[in-house]
Amino acid sequence: IFNCPPAPAAVSLGNGETGYSHQRNVVQNEWGYWVFFNNGGTFSWVYSSDGVSWTDPQEVMNDTENEGSNGSVWYVASSSKVYVICSPATYPSAKNGPSYLYGRWGTLQSDGSIVWGISTQQTANLTKNGGKDIMQNPTYPSLCVASDGYVFITLPYQEAGKTNKNRPGVNRGSGNFGSWQTPIELGAADDGAVGGDDAGVVPIDNSGGAYLT
Repeated sequence: IFNCPPAPAAVSLGNGETGYSHQRNVVQNEWGYWVFFNNGGTFSWVYSSDGVSWTDPQEVMNDTENEGSNGSVWYVASSSKVYVICSPATYPSAKNGPSYLYGRWGTLQSDGSIVWGISTQQTANLTKNGGKDIMQNPTYPSLCVASDGYVFITLPYQEAGKTNKNRPGVNRGSGNFGSWQTPIELGAADDGAVGGDDAGVVPIDNSGGAYLT
């Protein structure tokens, strides 16, 4: 006979969502739980030590007016650091316009707070080949941090003048979200390219590289 206590009641955290399955938005360690989510149009986080009582939502990118509502996180247990990437609030109106994401990292604390190590950083322009290929809809980015500290992000590309031919792409930057390389797209760039633009990314152990899934 098992005596199971009743499950806690659901807690409303605001009008939001956590994103797609290739993203990561929950961190858990011996101190509790941090959940990152779209809080009615602003990417935010909350904390709970027990999964029952939660703090009020706080903005992640609170020092820029152009941050969006969707993002992804990567947790490094050895340093208690959490890395965050976030979509822009608006997208370029033209396919050859500049396109960016926003990143930040902080250190989780035993009391549930986050001590941010850097202010919000804007990535390099992620448009590729002078507008031929662009991060057409960077709503749901994903990221990981490799063993050498570099940050890998995934994002969708679409060639100008073509529809429904999105392809996943990847880019690598420093741990402070700077020094970005030229984006690399996966798949062919012709009309026969297979669609599908959402990809996850995980580090390759001790190699400094990453797998895309």
